[in-house]
Amino acid sequence: MIYNILSEYTVIVQQPFAEVLNQFANKISIDWNAFQQSNENTFRQLIDTSNELDTVLNEIKGLCYIQLPDNNLEMKLPVLLNTWLTHFNKIKDWGQWCIRKRELESLHLTVVINYITDKHKSGSEASNAYMKGVYHQLALKTVDADETLRLFNGLLFEEMISKYKQLTIDFQELSKKKNYIVD
Repeated sequence: MIYNILSEYTVIVQQPFAEVLNQFANKISIDWNAFQQSNENTFRQLIDTSNELDTVLNEIKGLCYIQLPDNNLEMKLPVLLNTWLTHFNKIKDWGQWCIRKRELESLHLTVVINYITDKHKSGSEASNAYMKGVYHQLALKTVDADETLRLFNGLLFEEMISKYKQLTIDFQELSKKKNYIVD
């Protein structure tokens, strides 16, 4: 544990680990009892503060549905807290979004979440896009369920239209020729 604390401290003070370790050893080697007595309350306060911080962070996680950084918490947390404080007036909206997001996840509708987050669309636009997809699927299922509709082939229909157009052109040509001969 002391090794981890000293490692983190070396990053903060930007000194080599060996130098920090030597400084620590020198302080302790002078008089261990004096060191222990003079710093025991500070260490207890540090532990208590750490426990309080964990409690507060767990409460924040529950209230705001957030994920905290796994590493470099001491560096990232102040920035994160400052961002939250700056946008504190939108915390209600964030909470509502998180509730709806979890509802959508429980219904296996992550596609809707991705649509909103990837394309930065509103909930209304996502709802319309989702309903368009639902109606499309319903139409496909309806067609698949009815034999008459399944037999309908759009390509054959287009071929009939093309034949009709060609016959119309041919009829017009014949009419022109007949009118030319009659005149």
